Amino acid sequence: MNSTNIVWPELQLTDEERRSVGHYADQERPGVLPRVSQVTLVDTTLAGEASVLAVPFVPSGRRTKIHSITFSGDLELWAVKLEQSSGEQLFGSGFIPVPSLTNLHGMIGMAGSPDFSVSQVLLTRQPMPAPLRLEPALQLDGAQGLIVTGQFTAPGGGARRSVLNIAFHYWEFPFMGTRSAQKRGA
Repeated sequence: MNSTNIVWPELQLTDEERRSVGHYADQERPGVLPRVSQVTLVDTTLAGEASVLAVPFVPSGRRTKIHSITFSGDLELWAVKLEQSSGEQLFGSGFIPVPSLTNLHGMIGMAGSPDFSVSQVLLTRQPMPAPLRLEPALQLDGAQGLIVTGQFTAPGGGARRSVLNIAFHYWEFPFMGTRSAQKRGA
């Protein structure tokens, strides 16, 4: 990694990948495509709304390498589990609190969902953490995907709605992967 790129990792191509793609498109090969896709988890007790606590994430059908994950929303109130379609879990077994994945210190003294309409609570909110970098990048081939499962961790009752957005930052490799190889007649 060079010192001018503190957050995002550099793209490292294997010999196999170099034969099919380049860092950038040229006359001989297509370039690797930077992509971002998001999933949203919701835990709600509000009438007329449904909770969404598990979401599949399947990229394009081409080879992809997930290099970073970013989170937004009620980070302090969620734990997540990411597992490949094969059942292998990314961060060990069970649910991992988002603050521990992102090095975000929990809000002190909060027993439930904070009321961000109160200025004192807004001042205690931590700034957004840096991306969670996966080193080495997680390679997904073809229709292989991830299952993202969330768990709301704040105690308390009453009406509430908590949202967690998870963005996957990845590289997509044209003409590499199950579906794209079939399209080319391979």
